[in-house]
Formats: sequence, C-alpha cells, structure tokens
Amino acid sequence: RLFDLPRSSWDDYSRDMIGKGGGIFARTLKEIPLGPEVKAMLEVEDDTLSPPALIHALLKAKTDLLWFGGIGTYVKASSQSNNDVGDRANDAVRVNGGEVRARVVGEGANLGVTQPGRIEYARAGGRIDTDAVDNSAGVDTSDHEVNLKILLSGPVRRGEIDEARRNSLLASMTDAVAAHVLADNYNQTLALSVAERNAVEDIDADVRFMRDLEARGRLNRSVEFLPGDAAAMTLAHDRKGLTRPELCVLLAYAKLDLDAQILASALPDDPALEELASGYFPPKAVAAFPKEPSRHRLKREIVVTVLSNRIVNLAGPAFAFRMRELSGLPGDLVARAFVMADGAFALSALKARIDMLDGQVDAGVQVQLYAGIAGHFRRVTPWFLTHIAADTPLADAIALYRAGVESLRVRLDPDEEDRARIGSLARQVPEELARDWTLLRRLTAAPDIALLAHGSHQAPDDVAALYFALGRTLGLDRLRRWSQRLTPSEHWDRLALRRLTEDLSATQRGLARKLLADGGKGASAVEAWACRNAAALERVHDFATALESSGELSIAKLMLAASQVRSLA
Repeated sequence: RLFDLPRSSWDDYSRDMIGKGGGIFARTLKEIPLGPEVKAMLEVEDDTLSPPALIHALLKAKTDLLWFGGIGTYVKASSQSNNDVGDRANDAVRVNGGEVRARVVGEGANLGVTQPGRIEYARAGGRIDTDAVDNSAGVDTSDHEVNLKILLSGPVRRGEIDEARRNSLLASMTDAVAAHVLADNYNQTLALSVAERNAVEDIDADVRFMRDLEARGRLNRSVEFLPGDAAAMTLAHDRKGLTRPELCVLLAYAKLDLDAQILASALPDDPALEELASGYFPPKAVAAFPKEPSRHRLKREIVVTVLSNRIVNLAGPAFAFRMRELSGLPGDLVARAFVMADGAFALSALKARIDMLDGQVDAGVQVQLYAGIAGHFRRVTPWFLTHIAADTPLADAIALYRAGVESLRVRLDPDEEDRARIGSLARQVPEELARDWTLLRRLTAAPDIALLAHGSHQAPDDVAALYFALGRTLGLDRLRRWSQRLTPSEHWDRLALRRLTEDLSATQRGLARKLLADGGKGASAVEAWACRNAAALERVHDFATALESSGELSIAKLMLAASQVRSLA
C-alpha cells in the first residue's frame, strides 16, 4: 500500500496495525504521552517524555531485539566520546554498549553501533554481529544478479534466447537466488557461532593469525579495533576470547586473504571444482544453458569465492593459517587438501544432516556438532597436505580415500567410551547421526589404511585388521590416549604434541608397510611379528608402564615412550 503511494511518510502508516499503547509521533514534539504499556516496557514513572529522552529510554529498554533500520549511530562504547562517533544529530539520544539491555541487536542499517560499542555490548552478554554481516545478503544478491546476467549474455548474443525471454527467465529465478543467498548467510553466521563457542581455546591461534596478517600488510589491528598482543595476553589469562563482533572482522579478513591466495594459483582450474561454478547458479539457468557456467568470464573468481567461503565457514577463520603454519605450504595447497578431506570424509554431507535438525534440537547441540566437524578438518587436512602430491588429480584422490573411509566406517565397532557418547547424543539427535559424528575421530586412520591398501594391492579390510592390531600390540593406542589427556597452553608445546602424534602414525604406517611387503595379512601377521620380538616388546611395555606410574604425564614422557616404540619398529 505504501509502495503504491506517489509519496509516503510515517504518517501514512496504519495506526490500527500498531500494538496497544504504541503510536507514531513526530520528533519535533515537545513531549510525547506514554501509555501504561510503554511505561511498563521502559520501566519509567513519567507520563510524558521529550522525544530525545524517549529514544534514549527505548535504546536501554529490556527487550528481545533492538533493530536499526535507518541512518544514525545510536550506540557507542563508554570509552568513546560523542566526538569520536561523528554523528552530532544523535548525540542527545546515544547510549553506551554496556547500557543496552536488549538480548539481540540487529543492524539493518550501517553503523547503528560503533565497533567498540559492539564489543562492549558483547562483553556484557549481548548478541550482535557487525553491520557488514547483518547486511551481507544485499551484496550477495547483487553479485548473483550480475553474474546471472553475464551468464545469459552469451546465449543472447548468439540468438539462443531473446531479451524478453531472458528477462522472464531472470524473474522466474528470484526465489532460487534468494535460497542461495540465505544459505550463504546461514553458513556465515553459523561459522561465527562455532568460532564464538571456541573463542577461549582459539585465542592464541587467532592472535597469531592477526599477527601474520599484519606482517604481510593485510591488516591494521588498531584500525579494526582488534586487540594488540598485550590485550590478547590479558584475555588469555582471564580465560576470554574474541567477541563475536571481533570474530566477524577476522572472518572477513580470513576469506579475503584465502581468496587472494587461491585465485593466484592453478587450483580454480581443476576439473573437480567445476561443480562449484555450476552450483553457484540456479538449477533452471544451468538446465537451460548447461555449458555457460564453464564459459563464464568470471568463472575462476566464482569458484574461488565459493571455495574460500566453504573453507572458512566449515573449518573456521584461523584454519588456513593454522595449516600453513603447520606445514609451511601456501594457502592454495591448504585449500586443495581441504577439498580432499571434505570429499574423503563426506564432511559437507554430514554438515547438511545437522542442518536438517533446525528447530528440532537445541541450537547449542547443533553448534557442538558443527564444531566437531571443524575439529576433524584440523585433524585430517595435514595428512592430505603431507601425503598427496600437488599434481595428483583431485577427483582421483577423493575417490581413493573416500573408498578407504567407507570401508573402515562399516567395519568399525564402537568401544565402550564411544557407545556411551553415542547413547548420550542419541537422546537429542538421530542415532545414526550420533554414531557417525562420534566415530569421526576413530576414522582418522582411514587415509593411512587406504594408502597402505593401494600400495600393497590388499583389501582394505585386511589392511585395517593389521593396522589396528599393530596399534594395540605396539602400545601406540595407549600413547595416543595419553596425548589426548595433555592440553598444553603454549603454542610450541601444542605443535610438539601434534608432531609427536604424527610420528606415532608414521611408525605404525611404516611397520605396517613392511609387514604387508613381506606378505603379511591381517592380525595374524602382527601376532607372528610380536612372537619374533617378544622380549623387546615386553621391554617397551614395561618402560611405558613405568613412565605412566611415575607421576603426572608430560610431553617429555610421551616423547621418550614414542622413541622406544620407534626403535622397536
């Protein structure tokens, strides 16, 4: 109705649609009368308030949602002056972030809240993103619109479709584009929820990532109101992490940085990523012109954008940096390893099953499950970075290791601890999902088994039996359980522990390869080997038992035990 008016103002709104006690009042009035409902909401005794006083009170009202839809900056930090804000028109009504009692703040406009104001509000327990995140759907929609028009420009030029049919086709895809855009924003805010959940334990990695970006001239922390090293040390000491508004900024920089690294490489041209280009467009457009996505002049940019979004959304803002730091390899190879890990373990498919629980289970449970997927990416991606040559076709690698994962998945029997976890989780989510999610950690060995099976030309089941028998016999499983009990606070200690667990896998893989090369098959080959080395094996077990009984576990003790096993192997 308002849209069809030749002109409109606030006075054109229908008063009948406004809740009891509400109304529409001009800001030019001297006083605005307050009904009992408004007085109760604002917790004031006054019968009237001036417009500035009323707006000030509304901004501090105890409510579910405070929504900004127009021009103006209404919330700052207590550390800021009104001059810092630079919006003199609203100086009289502005409040501090710590004074806002709304449970959620949404910014449909730009700069409704200053970034320090957002951080202050978030530290006080409020839920808020940034205006860029809250408004990202508009930008995303424009991108889709422009890219769709480019896609259809070729068929128009070639006379395969005329302008009228093109316009009709564009209009018919409105809902499909909206669905794409909503999915993009769903996944981005989901990534922020997982990052917020892990903020305390990830503060060290987040700070190292910010330091890395600064060293490469890609970030100025003071400009973005991100904590410096001293402030970050205080946060870590106080068991605090970055707030959600700060994580919003870090997430944006993570996507931009990874995007640039992938775009400068040959990865976007890999045939296995072709589906990212076609999947970006509505099915109706691809069905009408199936060859056009691959001809699109921004195809590489589209592939890179979709891929970098998927990586950061699924694995977290600091993921690519962590992998680069761990391996010394560039971002494009990290992205490549991510694609292999995702395909081999079907992690995107697992994520989609968790998505289906929206509105059926507590959101905190879903975030826990998503965080488990992010953790699995951190566990398995380094393996693909280390063991798969950079020129191996992506599709071939994914097919090989996916077969290995599925082979192990069907034969994997949950142990007592797994069964307890599955049972607890199955009270909230479907049992099959609870099982698949719980056993992810046990599937970490699947790439090793697939690699050994491929190299020895033996069945994955036989190789798995031999591999796991070695883990039990050598005491490697025992050492892994030790490593999981250690939670070092120092970055370098965590790296040392990571390298140590990788060495345990290398020892297990190396001995398994020897036994397979000698014709060994299944657990019986390990039993025969153990008989031949019984005395040395007993010394290793006795040494490990002595270490375990000598007091608190440490990385040093674990390293000594691991060296004994390596020598025996």
